[in-house]
Amino acid sequence: MRVLFVLHFFLPRHSAGTEVYTDSIARALRERGHDVHLFFTEKVLSKHNYALERRDWHGIPCHVLTNNLLYESFDETFTNPDVERQFRVVLDEVKPDVVHVQHVMLLSMGLPAIAKERGIPVLMTLHDFFLACARFGQLLEHGERVCTGPEPKKCANCMADFKFAQTKLQQRMISAIRWTKNVAGFDLAPVVDVLRGLPLVRGGGSDAAAPTDAGDHARRARVDSFVPLFKRRAKAFLALARHVDRFLAPSKTVREGMAAFGLSKRKIHVLPLGIEMPAHTERRRREHDDVVFGFVGTLAPHKGVHVAIEAMRFLKGHGRLLVFGRRDYYPDYVARLEQLAQGLNVELKGPVPRRDLAKAFAQLDVLVVPSIWFENFPIVIQEARAAGVPVVASNLGGMAEAVRHDVDGLLFAPGDAKALARAFAVFVQDRSAIERMRAAAPTPLSLAAHVDRIEEELVALVERHPVGEVRS
Repeated sequence: MRVLFVLHFFLPRHSAGTEVYTDSIARALRERGHDVHLFFTEKVLSKHNYALERRDWHGIPCHVLTNNLLYESFDETFTNPDVERQFRVVLDEVKPDVVHVQHVMLLSMGLPAIAKERGIPVLMTLHDFFLACARFGQLLEHGERVCTGPEPKKCANCMADFKFAQTKLQQRMISAIRWTKNVAGFDLAPVVDVLRGLPLVRGGGSDAAAPTDAGDHARRARVDSFVPLFKRRAKAFLALARHVDRFLAPSKTVREGMAAFGLSKRKIHVLPLGIEMPAHTERRRREHDDVVFGFVGTLAPHKGVHVAIEAMRFLKGHGRLLVFGRRDYYPDYVARLEQLAQGLNVELKGPVPRRDLAKAFAQLDVLVVPSIWFENFPIVIQEARAAGVPVVASNLGGMAEAVRHDVDGLLFAPGDAKALARAFAVFVQDRSAIERMRAAAPTPLSLAAHVDRIEEELVALVERHPVGEVRS
């Protein structure tokens, strides 16, 4: 088969879960003899917006679309004619037998319909709730509280102050950077970090938002102006749903949630993500050693790392916490974590290359996943289990689905540092709990077994809908 993967970002610039997962299955399918292509976006300030570039990633052709977030309206964040125009160019060039959508953030919800125009079947994996939630698909109101689901008025209130496009000043800076590159040959983009904290990547305020001192009336007017935008976004979501042949959900949490938000449950199949099994490296420890807890992932507010650090304060010097993660995505948050960690047995270790993941887990007795959002399918839990490390996680979403309380891990109330400290104390006071829960953990699905299922899904779609057979 010739398979075209579609996603928002990709390696090496971005290395979050969706990107790493797509890389894994793309390479695996290529090794099985399939012709694999990738279509994704990058922000490159010195390049023309929506320019299309071809490059190679470990033998996989990539079609890279520049998206510098120069949106003129919120509508462009979910229905973007420029993105759709370039997607047609890619389809004409690649001529895929099937399209596998991993994410449409920074792209357009209209892409499945364009594939359908050409009779190309579409498979889509639901890595989060982005189709229903414009705030990164996290279902967090104002980035803080768990949201029960999308409603135009509620979404408008949540997103009215959210930065979804470059400010006028930043647009002028980007124009200057592009002019400098084109005329003088100097590329200032790598050294001009104007995108930190920006739209659909970090969040924040917008130059279009009412100033904080403008009063409630100005903000209410802005919220009211956003309501019809979210009604249009909801229609775009349902239109996308009609043009996707099958959805894959990594957990029941995602399947039930998206069905509640409007997707047909019969079109959503649950398929847990597979992992590349890290080499098991046994932790060498002495009985008098501190119990070592660890976080591995993105240092971001919704990941709840601050909750884990605050929990250490209640342990009064018992146990250690190692925090592995990149510092550059959310520098203000990392600065907050460093301040919280002062005087505690907490160490911020920096990022872990995937090749060294087993070494990182070998330093831990227990993994902590303290996210305050749903975590649809936390791969890190499966990776920890493959490495023989039990898990403490928030009793929420995919985490609660993955961990059996007091069997192969512990669950605690999301955001409750004292509750997490009590969970930590179980292992501090009874070291045998570590081995007991480690032994009870199920074996994760391997990447090879997962790719078997993906391959079966793709083949079935191609056989059922030969390319060129337009479906109504």
